[in-house]
Order: sequence, then structure tokens, then C-alpha cells
Amino acid sequence: MDEAKKDIGALWVKTAKSGVEFMSGYVDFMGRKVEVVCFRNAKATAENRQPTWRILPSEPRETGTPGDKVPF
Repeated sequence: MDEAKKDIGALWVKTAKSGVEFMSGYVDFMGRKVEVVCFRNAKATAENRQPTWRILPSEPRETGTPGDKVPF
């Protein structure tokens, strides 16, 4: 099978103005492209078995410049 056909999405690492690192991108879910953001889970530790990253649906917001959107 072609490697490109295995992909179901893509993520890009970004840094917010606050310095917080996050990822944004999309996942192809049942034929629908869903934009997502991923944030580190502040509650994650080796002992509590929490996930390191949390995936959330992206909710773009306007930044003041028409057409500009920020994923959180």
C-alpha cells in the first residue's frame, strides 16, 4: 500500500504567544476533515497513567485581521 494512503491526518508543532507549545492540524475521520489542536496534559505523570497530549476539535477565533484565525 502506498505510504500516502495510510495517512489519516497531519499535525504541526506551534508555539503560542504565551510560550505554550501545542500542535494543530487535521484528522480525516470517516471521510470528513476535522481540524484539531493538541495540548500537553498538565496532569500527566508516569504514576497516574494520564495521556501526555489531549486532542480537541479546533475552534478558530478571529484575531482582528479578516481571514486570520487562531486554533484556540
